[in-house]
Amino acid sequence: MSVHPEPVQLSPILNEAVDSLLPWAKTKGVTLTLRCCRPDVTVLADHGRIVQVVTNLVSNAIKSTPRGGEVIVAAARALTPDHSALVGVRDTGPGISKENMARIFERFVQLDENGTREGVGLGLSIVKEFVAQHRGRVWAESPEGQGATFYFTLPLAA
Repeated sequence: MSVHPEPVQLSPILNEAVDSLLPWAKTKGVTLTLRCCRPDVTVLADHGRIVQVVTNLVSNAIKSTPRGGEVIVAAARALTPDHSALVGVRDTGPGISKENMARIFERFVQLDENGTREGVGLGLSIVKEFVAQHRGRVWAESPEGQGATFYFTLPLAA
């Protein structure tokens, strides 16, 4: 699975992924909010692959968020020396235990933090692979019982 990065605006990528999942979030009773970067934030990315990355992260967040909860997708230019954009996907689900946090990006790992095991456990490993192919980083933070936030970076276009 190769990527073909080119200069693309980040905002339409995020909109495409979020818009595709809005009906499901609504059906599940989860509020899905996009807080996007300025329209002129341009990254070096393969549009289709990054849509997959965001879709995987948001889909996982919706799965783990109970009715009445919220999933927020946010993006901005990162104030870092590596000149990147930062994207975050936060949910109000049960969070990820410390034991599981170390394994979440491994292939075939399925977490059952909220009693709903779905899929085959490849989503986050694919996210990690695609982000790495873009020369970005991906990580998660999850204070126990307070939901989880997944972050990834993409290089800004010159």
